[in-house]
Amino acid sequence: ALLDRMAVTEHGIVFRYIPAGTFLMGSAAGDPDETPVHPVRLDGHWIAETPVSWSSYCALMDWSPPPRGLPETMPEDFEDRFGLSEGTKIRLQYCEDATTRALDWHAHYPPSDPDDASSGRFGNPPRDSTDPWSYDRKPMVGVSWRNAEALCERLSTVRIRYRLPTEAEWERA
Repeated sequence: ALLDRMAVTEHGIVFRYIPAGTFLMGSAAGDPDETPVHPVRLDGHWIAETPVSWSSYCALMDWSPPPRGLPETMPEDFEDRFGLSEGTKIRLQYCEDATTRALDWHAHYPPSDPDDASSGRFGNPPRDSTDPWSYDRKPMVGVSWRNAEALCERLSTVRIRYRLPTEAEWERA
């Protein structure tokens, strides 16, 4: 109950406090890189309650909203441009709010005309809603480490420094 009362909302994101302590990290039954199970001591830290959605990421970065979901000015670097474009295809396939099954990324792009007969050209994934294209329920995926760090940098101030969690912090949380 105390930890619930300590939750803080910043930038529309709920952050939870994880107290300092020791926990057992790893898995005896998992992949080889998860063994051995070992104790890890961490200082107290804050972590977002849920991953940032594609819609929230775009709003926080001043990008165009999904389904375009890209910066207004694309980077000069080919790898960054390519990564953003390919990441959008992955996000279209995964982040559409109402899909229950992913198909070809084209099928997840909202039709410009809902009555267009060609809108099913790439398949019609099953949807649990008639308006699935808000992209605000599923987490941002297909994002480069550089762009994740850019979000942290953008949100940071002199007093509050945002960063990605370490593997141990993420596993403990």
